[in-house]
Amino acid sequence: MIDEQAAIEIARAAAVEQGWAFADPIECVGRRSWLRNRLMRWEIRSAAGSKGSVSRFIIDANDGRILEQGYVSR
Repeated sequence: MIDEQAAIEIARAAAVEQGWAFADPIECVGRRSWLRNRLMRWEIRSAAGSKGSVSRFIIDANDGRILEQGYVSR
């Protein structure tokens, strides 16, 4: 199981690898399954709630795989 801090570090490393900005503040939200109430994934956004470039990642909470990623430069 991947905790919140590990998920943020995975996202930060992937952003650096892609050449994307990954600025504070960081928003990290754990999403749970409906049936078992088990943590399934982490949704991470950099520069949350502020103007500027935003990196977005969805990371599997079980094994740390990046399920989705995106970048909006402003």
